[in-house]
Amino acid sequence: MRFTSFVPAASFVASTRRIAVAPLIACLALSMLVAGPAASLEMPEVNWEGSRAQDVSGKTLDLLIVRPLATARVLVGGLLFIPASILSLPMGREGFSSAHEVFIEFPTEYAFDRKLGEF
Repeated sequence: MRFTSFVPAASFVASTRRIAVAPLIACLALSMLVAGPAASLEMPEVNWEGSRAQDVSGKTLDLLIVRPLATARVLVGGLLFIPASILSLPMGREGFSSAHEVFIEFPTEYAFDRKLGEF
């Protein structure tokens, strides 16, 4: 007894490829129909400078990303200040003051003393 209803693998792959390409062509045609009229519309001019959106996004960025990194900078600066102060002692009080400004004072002011959203 012979089985004649055997489907070769090549025809199976070709039929599934046709099935997968059909929705892609339909989506492409639909996007061309929708994008054509939309491309001809004029976009209103948006003024970003000084807008509320700029203010809110700046404050959010500051609160979630910049402030934690600035706090980490204060901690690292405190650790680096110890060897920097030892190395700056031969320069006298002026060397110690400049090391204090660079590693402690400026990072602390940037992290804690400035207003939220001001960079």
